Amino acid sequence: MKTLIATLEIITAVVAGTMADTRVASAARITSPRINQHQPVRQSARQIPIVRQVDVVVVGGSVGAVASAVAAVENGTSVMLIAPRPYLGDNLCGTLHLWLEASEIPAGDLTRKLFAAGRTTTPLLVKKMLETALLKADVDFLLSCYPTDVLFDDTGQPAGIVIANRAGRQAIVAKVIIGQVKEVRGQRGPEVKGVRTLYWT
Repeated sequence: MKTLIATLEIITAVVAGTMADTRVASAARITSPRINQHQPVRQSARQIPIVRQVDVVVVGGSVGAVASAVAAVENGTSVMLIAPRPYLGDNLCGTLHLWLEASEIPAGDLTRKLFAAGRTTTPLLVKKMLETALLKADVDFLLSCYPTDVLFDDTGQPAGIVIANRAGRQAIVAKVIIGQVKEVRGQRGPEVKGVRTLYWT
């Protein structure tokens, strides 16, 4: 307890600027390097664990993303879907656009099921139905994951993605990347050659 109180007193003194201990001042200088905001910083080399190795990785949690993942599995490929939100169906639930416009006709099996009861649906139904579709098709999926980088092989072709979530950064190795490029690149760069772009809604 005495050590804790002494540590708190030192921290308080340093914050208040009343302590003239050179060791503390030196440590503060070492841990607070000057960084030019207009220059890039170098990231240290690191190893990123591979969480999955699949044929196709689908980036996104919309109805179109889920439909693409299910269709890919039906064509005999192994698939992993990653969604940025903690739920699926963000294009409907996230925007609260839970109805069909007067001129809209449900296209695709999933959309027809979502609006089977009429021209409106509910967030709970959307989330449950999309998760059920992935589970029934045996599609692996992760929620609350953000794509941060594209992996490239030795020939410069896309070979998967790096994701970030509460567990840190992980890699998904894949032969094909399907998704909106702004989702794959985190809206940080130009389109990536070799990444299939689907502008689903």
